[in-house]
Amino acid sequence: FSRAKSEVFEWFGANIVFPFIPIVAGFIGGVQFPLANKIYSDNTDKIGGVAGLMYGFDLFGACIGSILAAAFLVPVLGIFQACLIVALLNFTVLILLSKAA
Repeated sequence: FSRAKSEVFEWFGANIVFPFIPIVAGFIGGVQFPLANKIYSDNTDKIGGVAGLMYGFDLFGACIGSILAAAFLVPVLGIFQACLIVALLNFTVLILLSKAA
């Protein structure tokens, strides 16, 4: 939107689209964690252990993802392409988890 020649598009991108992006990202991330917990907890009776294990996997994945993004994706591809790849990967995981639940 910032490359558009029109001030209307620039205003729309800055005031409507950009603030909406974190809401969408938060929704996708917020839906994935309970879905993964439900899928994994259906196979066991130890709910406390499942919650701790899934939270640990969530933190481990965030750590690995941030290291890969900072060391590989952003320097090689650039910020915009890295964001697109991460968004596509996150959306793919959401679809797979939705079908598994």
